[in-house]
Amino acid sequence: MMRVDVTLIPSEVEYCSQVSTAVVIDVLRASTTINTALYNGAALVATFATVEQARCWRNMGDGRLLGGERKALPIDGFELGNSPLEYTPDVVRQQQIGLTTTNGTFAVERALERADTVLIGSLLNVEAIVEYCRGGDDLLFVCAGTQGRFSLEDAFCAGVIMARLGMVNPTDSARVAQGIYGQYKFTDPVEFLRNTTHGARLEKLGFSRDIEHCAKVDSFPVIPRWNKVHRAFVVSNR
Repeated sequence: MMRVDVTLIPSEVEYCSQVSTAVVIDVLRASTTINTALYNGAALVATFATVEQARCWRNMGDGRLLGGERKALPIDGFELGNSPLEYTPDVVRQQQIGLTTTNGTFAVERALERADTVLIGSLLNVEAIVEYCRGGDDLLFVCAGTQGRFSLEDAFCAGVIMARLGMVNPTDSARVAQGIYGQYKFTDPVEFLRNTTHGARLEKLGFSRDIEHCAKVDSFPVIPRWNKVHRAFVVSNR
């Protein structure tokens, strides 16, 4: 039976054992943005913990685009923010994109410390992630949280994936995610996201349409997988 662990905030990763596969989840909004960009034809999405790292990456090659946010708002000098709605086919097709966000890309850094394979999960690609992970030996969900604190929507997404996987051997924190999914599984996804702490903040900042996009379960069925050669996420062929 697959052993499943969940870190409810990224800092917990240091206490986890090495695993074969980790899924990073930042529903609002980094993992949704990566998912959307690759579905819409981006060649790759490189992730960076800091703004300085992202700018250095852009300077290393022509035609690279930068996207991201700090405190949910676009970064000066970047072509794109962290709104998934900006990553349309006309903008991202065949483009190399560098992304840095407050929470999600930091969570990626932590996941790479513990997993042989790192994927990006969101509500948009739940079933694709389930199909990829089914039959594996162990699985770690790394929830991005918000500024070091727990985010309900990330644990919920982990719970959705576990529910579809079926029989798993969950740790205590994975049971928490399962319980959150059980409590909210019949709630309208848009309303659920709007009523989370971070969702309410995004709503006030004018990102209501982003929330609606982030709630589109199974609508963008790609698997963003970390590629060690490119040091970026690409669409998995598996």
